[in-house]
Amino acid sequence: MRQKKKILFVRRPLLGGGLENRMLSWFKFLESEYSDSVEVMLAVPQEKISVFSGRISSKIKLCPFVFKFGNFFVRFSNFFAFLKNLSDKPDLIFFAMGGFCDFNIAEILAAYLVSRGNTYISIHDIPEDPPNKPNKRYFGFIPALELWWWWEILQYKLRGYMVKKIYACSKKSLKQVKKWFDFLPYERFDVIYHGIDTNRFAPISNEEKNKLREKMGFHKDELIFVTVCRLVKWKRVEWVIKSFCEIMKTESSRKKMRLIIVGDGEERINLQKLAKKLNLDFLINFVGKRGDVDIFLKISDIFVLPSDKEPFGIAYIESMSCALITIGINKGGPTEIINSGIDGFLLKDDFNSINQFMKSIISIINTSYGKYIKENARKKVVDAFNAEKNVRKFVEQLISYV
Repeated sequence: MRQKKKILFVRRPLLGGGLENRMLSWFKFLESEYSDSVEVMLAVPQEKISVFSGRISSKIKLCPFVFKFGNFFVRFSNFFAFLKNLSDKPDLIFFAMGGFCDFNIAEILAAYLVSRGNTYISIHDIPEDPPNKPNKRYFGFIPALELWWWWEILQYKLRGYMVKKIYACSKKSLKQVKKWFDFLPYERFDVIYHGIDTNRFAPISNEEKNKLREKMGFHKDELIFVTVCRLVKWKRVEWVIKSFCEIMKTESSRKKMRLIIVGDGEERINLQKLAKKLNLDFLINFVGKRGDVDIFLKISDIFVLPSDKEPFGIAYIESMSCALITIGINKGGPTEIINSGIDGFLLKDDFNSINQFMKSIISIINTSYGKYIKENARKKVVDAFNAEKNVRKFVEQLISYV
């Protein structure tokens, strides 16, 4: 019997967001298509196992490890020992990195040695530019060594020599990633787009929407705004709440409205306090982190998420797939998803733009133009961001490297 090839996926930190969901789709496809030839292993920090517990097949081998912060030697020896002590030695190691700095040269070198050079990374972030070397001089002519700068560059830049390929989550992300690895040839890079289940995230009829709203305790005549995200500062959900407040001042006498916020995070308490301060807590529903995000999108009309630094933005394609009017900021990942004025709207990166547009969008929601936007949004996602198609393309490429 032919021995199975072993692929080890490595992830830290785990936030239970888009990247974790994406990894689950990889695992599901690998199990359905390659269970006879490939064994999937997943290395996660010991304290974060709960993020995947109950969400992955029993056939996937969980390999908890203790992540140690510290100098190069501490990190290298710790991760190298973890990999060497695995009962099943991986043929390929793949680092799924939510942040550019999740793993530095220490962990990548350890993986390079254990996998005999068959190591890959994906970066789901838009990294900052590499820091410029300071031009400090002593006594006006003796150049400073600036060892901190050399280490900052080397611990991340040298990773490029240790991996066979670097994946980014969007073209915007890839452009920034290449600035760090400008010495690598073009073929060492690729983009792997997120995808979603377009059957699950699909529009429903007005009749179905009204029944679903009634079942969930919402009025059938309400205009519902929705945002879906992790509640952290850079998602700027406070902009949405403040804009909703402004709309209520001018539109409340003519139209019933509601704002649903799906997600959880460190800013939730502050956002709830803001809603209460604005006397809108009875019209803003904080529903927390949900496994039925699609249901909340299907009962809504307008999706708004003015993120400051979205690497890609899976929430936008989920919204568009459900044929909602979708609003984002004209920067980062959303610029690769939304064709403004055609299948959604991208606005200037300031609060006033969001505030004014949320007021004006109400007038087009049920017009022929509004219908045109929603139909194009659905078509865009079905054609370009279908999970099955994108997952298949990536996984089959990965399998070819084993």
